Amino acid sequence: MAKLMATTSYRLDIKLTGENYDEWSKRLMTVFIAIGVNDIVLGREHLDERRRDKWVNCWEVRRKKAHNHLVQHVEWSVFQGFRYELHTGNPRVLLDALRERYSEGNDLNPVYLERQLLTRCLSPSERVRKYIDDMMGIRRVLSENRECMTDEKFASILLLNVSDVYPEIVREHNERARFNRERPSLRDAIRRLETAEVMVIDQEVVKDVLIKDVADKDVARPWRSWT
Repeated sequence: MAKLMATTSYRLDIKLTGENYDEWSKRLMTVFIAIGVNDIVLGREHLDERRRDKWVNCWEVRRKKAHNHLVQHVEWSVFQGFRYELHTGNPRVLLDALRERYSEGNDLNPVYLERQLLTRCLSPSERVRKYIDDMMGIRRVLSENRECMTDEKFASILLLNVSDVYPEIVREHNERARFNRERPSLRDAIRRLETAEVMVIDQEVVKDVLIKDVADKDVARPWRSWT
């Protein structure tokens, strides 16, 4: 187990802005080597839970130190596009995402952006409008980097990425594709998602009303005395 070095004396006067990746990555990796966490960051040293507790605990502490040090050297505005990677607490995941997006120069990596679009899914607790706005934002950045996507393809991705919340929409969309039916326009796709959300909300309202009605009747029902 590599010895854990203090990181406070290794803070750099540089933060990743998105336009200085090459210099930033070289200087930061030098620090990771100095504090003994470079193998964790590069994915060459993995957690082995079969080892003794002392080793496992040390590994976890070193990974957290590496993650914190990485976060301290990235501008907060950059993190807006890496919320998932940031919340993993895994420095390798975060660094890989930053490298994939910025290592080719000042322009954003179109491959990364398209993958973001394909993997951005609607979560059960999320409003449909926020999901749509986020997807449109990714598409807009993709277009700004000279990678255009047709409305038809974007509409298809919008519908396919809601399987965890509205599986019936995905089934219907796949059926249409299987029988070569006309694919929905972007406007139709958005309307379907918003309609599905309204229907779920209405069902929840009706359910709450019925539950309250039953509860009120139970309270109003006189108690019977048994003799």
